[in-house]
Amino acid sequence: YIEDFALVQSTYDNSILELKVFPNPAMDYIQINNEIGIENTQIFDACGQLVLDAGDKNLIHINTLVSGVYKVVVKESGKFHIGTFVKF
Repeated sequence: YIEDFALVQSTYDNSILELKVFPNPAMDYIQINNEIGIENTQIFDACGQLVLDAGDKNLIHINTLVSGVYKVVVKESGKFHIGTFVKF
C-alpha cells in the first residue's frame, strides 16, 4: 500500500504545479505569469463548473464573472498549473 501511495504522490507532484495569478483580488482582469507556455486556460467556480475558457491568453478579462472565489487551471506541456483568485 505504501508503494502505491508513493507512486501516486510522485505522479501528482510532477503533473500539478502552483500558478501565480495577479492581481488578487481582481475586478476586471487577471494575469498569469509569463514564465510558462500556456496551451489552454480554464476558470472554474467554487462548485467546480467551468465558467470561462480563455484559450492561450495570459491576460484574461473577468468582468463578466460574479463576485466569488475561482480556480484557474492552465495546461502547459502535459502539466497542469492551478491557482486561485478572488473576484470582487
